[in-house]
Amino acid sequence: MTAFTRLGSVIWDWEAWTDLEPLPRLFWLSLYTSGEAKRHVPGLWQGGIPSMADASRLHPDAVISSLDRLLDRELVEYDPKYRVLRLCMLPDAGEFPSNGKVIRSWWTRFQSVPECGVRDAHVATLRWILDEGGRQSRKGVSQDHDAAWRDTFGKVVIPATRHRGVRRLADSDTGTRVQPSLFPAIEVSSTVIDRQLLPSGYGIHEAPYPQGSSQPVDRSAALHQLKENKGQETVSDTVSDTNRIPDPGSRILDQSEEGGKGGGHETGKPMLTLVPPYTAGHVLSELAKGPWDGSLDRACWEAVGAMIPVWVALGVGVPEFTLLGQHNLAEGRKWSARSLLGCDIVTEIATARRMADWRNTRVEAMLKSNP
Repeated sequence: MTAFTRLGSVIWDWEAWTDLEPLPRLFWLSLYTSGEAKRHVPGLWQGGIPSMADASRLHPDAVISSLDRLLDRELVEYDPKYRVLRLCMLPDAGEFPSNGKVIRSWWTRFQSVPECGVRDAHVATLRWILDEGGRQSRKGVSQDHDAAWRDTFGKVVIPATRHRGVRRLADSDTGTRVQPSLFPAIEVSSTVIDRQLLPSGYGIHEAPYPQGSSQPVDRSAALHQLKENKGQETVSDTVSDTNRIPDPGSRILDQSEEGGKGGGHETGKPMLTLVPPYTAGHVLSELAKGPWDGSLDRACWEAVGAMIPVWVALGVGVPEFTLLGQHNLAEGRKWSARSLLGCDIVTEIATARRMADWRNTRVEAMLKSNP
């Protein structure tokens, strides 16, 4: 595998590329000439937004906008289910294989890409490189080339072409056995998840943010049910002090304590301390669905719990932490409890929601183009 890409100066006369803005142009070059691009055959890419951002040295937001631009111009085709992208056209056949051994090397790398319509459609581009390169060299395609092609790419059934290329998104479920779906509807539970019980390969689930959904709460009668005795409120005898979580911002004083000192007007009438709708365990378990360093969980447990009233006041609930964990997984960003405590949670969630909305929009657009 060569460490360079043969690309001639004709690219500067290739209007499909020169008409682009600077960032999409740079992004296109990274998809064709970067070290990551050389892992596969010319013009074929496998990887999501994080790997594209790493290869192009661009911010993920810039990658998203550039990819959208290339899709609009029909310069690339992308299958988000398998994260396979191909360049639909090239400025020249500079990557012409010198002999049949190169074609067989291409075949080995081609097979490392998940089988899908986008991958198989790229065979036509590889054949164009072979034929056009032979024509430009005035040597044509040799018998060695033809024999190698028949034994390899000649066995691939090329999908029928249509406007905007091949789209293999038969439905909105983009899941596989190894990589769960990016876009299924999910149910958020407030039950603490035992990470040891999560199935192997449990990954990202991107779904539209559930607006206005109510938070599941512990409905234990011992914790939430009051007994009424002729208008006087009493706390169930089964409620322990460990279930009375202090809330420094909105704690209701237990007036029965003050009553013994003459400080309360309703002596002997205890009142419940407000209980947050979720716990530190809920927060950490949701974030642990993405890349997560759990070594600081125990040390930061109380600090995370102390922040919950603040997050509740900001409107941050379990679904937001679920979304944030999914965003970290999509971006390949490893977090810890310390990262959580040191971040601007509102900004992080807004970014995660924007990225999820973009992915949903792209899938909807691709589905509409594939009736």
